Amino acid sequence: TSSPYFTMWEAPPLSALEEAVRSPETSPVGMRMRAAYFLRQEYDNAIRNGASTSYIKNDDGGGDAQSQEEEQKTAPCTAGATEEDRIAGRVIDLLGVGLCDARHGSLIRHEFAYVMGQLRDERCCPALERTLLDEADCVMVRHECGEALGAIAAQRSVAILRAAIEANPNSPEIGQTCQLALD
Repeated sequence: TSSPYFTMWEAPPLSALEEAVRSPETSPVGMRMRAAYFLRQEYDNAIRNGASTSYIKNDDGGGDAQSQEEEQKTAPCTAGATEEDRIAGRVIDLLGVGLCDARHGSLIRHEFAYVMGQLRDERCCPALERTLLDEADCVMVRHECGEALGAIAAQRSVAILRAAIEANPNSPEIGQTCQLALD
């Protein structure tokens, strides 16, 4: 019998990762944590290695017509994009969705931000910047967004990092992290 949850060492299909990110209320916390790291693996397979093993081997062509239609609504613009760029964009979109969804809780959202920083892809910046500047959000999550923006090192984020420093002069978790990101 097959489990509705993916195993720790087996790369699940991209559709299963998407389900874990988009439905935190029905996905156990360990599954969502592993989804963040499997999404990183998908990105690496697509961008660095030129193929996405689980997407190609396990997704059976992208699912049914309804799921394909939903993907087109939520995926970044892919006109003229290679399959590798389309998969990478889908991964970045899913990580951003997870980061911005408070239902995941601070620890998992922190992990989504961490993985986005590891990707070092400027397409991650909008979600990271929004979360960093949200003063109502958890300090741990915002701190990780600052670190991730520093790892990405995009010129577009310099003003955002400076604004976070100015808005958080008494917060070493935010102010000092953002200063380190700029250094």
